Parts: sequence; structure tokens; C-alpha cells
Amino acid sequence: ASAFMLVSSFALLWRVGAKRQAVRSGIAGFLASYASVIELQVGPVSALLGLYLLAQVIGRRRTLSALGDFAVGAAIPTTLFLGYNQLAFGSPWDQGYFHLVASLFRGVHSRENPLGLRRPDGAIARTLLWGGKRGLFFYAPILILSLPGWVALAARRYWGMASVSLLAALAVFLVNLSYPAWDGGWTTGPRLLLPLLPFALLPVAGLLAIGGRGVVATALALAVAGGVLMVLFVGVGARVPQFFEDPLCGAVWPLWRGDPIPDWASNGRFARNLVARAIPGTLARLRPSWQWCQFLPLLVLQGAALAVMLRYLRRSAPRAQE
Repeated sequence: ASAFMLVSSFALLWRVGAKRQAVRSGIAGFLASYASVIELQVGPVSALLGLYLLAQVIGRRRTLSALGDFAVGAAIPTTLFLGYNQLAFGSPWDQGYFHLVASLFRGVHSRENPLGLRRPDGAIARTLLWGGKRGLFFYAPILILSLPGWVALAARRYWGMASVSLLAALAVFLVNLSYPAWDGGWTTGPRLLLPLLPFALLPVAGLLAIGGRGVVATALALAVAGGVLMVLFVGVGARVPQFFEDPLCGAVWPLWRGDPIPDWASNGRFARNLVARAIPGTLARLRPSWQWCQFLPLLVLQGAALAVMLRYLRRSAPRAQE
């Protein structure tokens, strides 16, 4: 949710030629602030959006009043957040992070350091980017195109989009490097890097706007590869214990091929879905190695949706806004 709010806030700020700029700036401020309220770790990205608006004002692309509109919108979630703290803990400055019960997080967060951030640990950078445990490019291979995509945005002089998307992605990544519980617990992929996904996809869109069959084919192949991987993980519930160094081969794939259900998979072999709920008896009579058939309708629908999108996709490069 926070990622959607942040990228929506940026979209509102980027369209400087749209109507009702005061309303748009206010909504952008509201979304940027609300994202930080529900996930404090994205605070640097919210601040970055405010700086982006300030740069627009300095560059005379927006009037000074836009900063006030943004501030008014941002004040609403902040005020609600402080009010909640007052009601729940007796002080607007007292936060839920100060009252954690789980020992794992109580040792990370404190009143002196609510976010629990430490000095960035460069040793985990490789694990967060590569490899099957938490590698960003492993679980979202389409993001490999972000790197040439930022070059494409800069070449087309989309300086604002290039700089904000790059800095937002780097900010989220740096926060994750500074967080002791960086692996995200029982999860699929680098869970704490999710807020950077929409910002890292913006340069991919910029690269696709240039066109070319090779670029489109590469993007499609990477997207399909990531989609297949997500189906495998989501099919078994997506909550894979962090002690697996190779979650795909060590935990997920054995369940799909019919191996005995391990103790950690307390909800069974596969996650609940409409097909399993509609014909539970039929599926139960299938051999474990064939029970994955319950996902065939989903795969057919996803394939059809992809075919429709490819059929009706039209190239239309956006007008320069900066």
C-alpha cells in the first residue's frame, strides 16, 4: 500500500500541466505522508517527494503556493498519527515501536531508535540483489532492465523522473541495509524492498517507450519468468521460513512435485483458492504429484489477460513534463 501511495504522489507532482494543481499538490502531500504513517521506513522517500516539489518551485515550474498545498495535505495523516499515539499511549510522541512484545523486534526497536536502523551493512547487499534466498533480481528479473532504463530516461531528458525514481529506489535499499531484521522473516523474496518496486519499474517503462522488438521480447521473457516464479511461491502460501538458503529448491518445489508436507507448512500443501474450495473431494483423490492442477484455471486466465494486453498495447510515448 505504501508503495502505491508514494508512486501515486509522484505521478501527481510530475504532471505539472494538469488542471487543479492546488488539489493535486494537496493529495500528493496526503499520500506521501500517509505512506510514512503506515510504514515509517519509507519516510526518506516521502521527504524526497517533498524535495522534488521544492525543486519544481525553485525551477519556476510551480508557484510557491504548491508547497503550502502539499504541506496541508501532509499534515492530515500526520495529525491523525499523533492523535492515535496520544489516545493509545498517552503521548503524541510515544509510538507502538516502543511497546513491542516479540523479543526479536524488541531488541531492534527502542525509544531512542524507533526504526531500529544501524550503520548500513554492505555484506548483505549481494544477498538482497542476487541469489535465490532474497535476491531482488532473482524474484523480479524484469528489474534488470531498470539499469539501462535510467540511462534511457536521462537520454530523453526526463531528469525529474530519472532522479526521483533512482534516489527513491536507493533510499529504500539503504534503509534495508541498515535494518538488522533485513531478511523479512517468513516471506518470499526481499519483502522490505517492496516499496522500491514501482519506482524501479518507471525506468523499465521508459526503456520500453523507446521500442524495438529486442527490448520488448527481453522484457516479456523476464516478466514471464518472474510471473512463473511468483505463481510457484504464492501457490504454497508465499510464507517460506527464512532458514532456507534456497527457498525454491528446498521448500517450494518439493511441495509442487508431491513430496511429504513438512511441519512448517501448517496450512497444507497449497494455499487456499477457489478451485480447492469448490471441488475439495476431487482434489483430495488426486495423487500429491498432480494436485497442482488446481491452479490451471488461474494460469489460463493469466495467460489470456497477458495475450489481451499484448494485442491491444499501443505505443504512445508520454509528453515531456520536465
